[in-house]
Amino acid sequence: QDYSGLATTNPLFALCLSLCLLSLAGLPPLAGFFSKLYIFLLGWESHHYILTIVALLTSLISVFYYLRIIKIMILPESSAVLPKLSLLSYDNLSTFGIGLFICTLGSLGFGFFGQIFLSLAEKSISLTYYL
Repeated sequence: QDYSGLATTNPLFALCLSLCLLSLAGLPPLAGFFSKLYIFLLGWESHHYILTIVALLTSLISVFYYLRIIKIMILPESSAVLPKLSLLSYDNLSTFGIGLFICTLGSLGFGFFGQIFLSLAEKSISLTYYL
């Protein structure tokens, strides 16, 4: 309810929040997709089949909750004028907006350029293994 009509009042904030929610849902090419993919693959390869299937099902269920929040942001539930909310007031919006913008950039960066970060991590692990 707090986010109702946010796309009309603050479209950039709504876009950043939507991208972060879609990353949490695990949609490609965002970082959340690759993190969930690696977790599910490692769970399957380590023969934890039931745990991996339960994780997949709960991940699918969570997508509906994230999409519901995005729908509320884009299509307000009522046509009445929305009161000014304390959570999304302009005083708090700059703090939330900066943090959310950084998270959005990280999600997009790791999603599109994740292989670069992964190869750097693998190199650093191989170097510390011999120490």
